[in-house]
Amino acid sequence: MVVDVLADETMLAPLRYQFRGRIDIGDTQDDGRVTATIHEFGPRPLAAQLAGYGSAVEILNPPDELTAEFKRIAAELNDRWLHPPGTRLTTGSAPSK
Repeated sequence: MVVDVLADETMLAPLRYQFRGRIDIGDTQDDGRVTATIHEFGPRPLAAQLAGYGSAVEILNPPDELTAEFKRIAAELNDRWLHPPGTRLTTGSAPSK
């Protein structure tokens, strides 16, 4: 899988480290962000690696399967951190603690 991204300039060093020979750095845009092309084995590892960058890395025209992986990750994180075990609501009850 290959994606084009716009990255905050401060993220270039971490992206280079993480993707090593699988990233091609492009030009700096007027807003200071830098274009890059990232090559990865598939949508799951790519989403797992990019999710931690949050809004500092914008994926341009993400393929549907990559978007699906981001949604899966978001749902898992939402379930884990917003509703940790012992605090899940059941219909008509208060959270347990």
